[in-house]
Amino acid sequence: MVTDGIRFVAFAPRFPIDAASLSPADIELKEIESANVDSMKPDEAYY
Repeated sequence: MVTDGIRFVAFAPRFPIDAASLSPADIELKEIESANVDSMKPDEAYY
């Protein structure tokens, strides 16, 4: 997860599951969820 305190973004690793071995170049980070508290009501931001 990364944030600047206003925008929050969660990432998940993606890689070939059938690979015998992996190098860092084989692993990608895909955005899976994000939120921007600037555009939310206070009760929406708290969960």
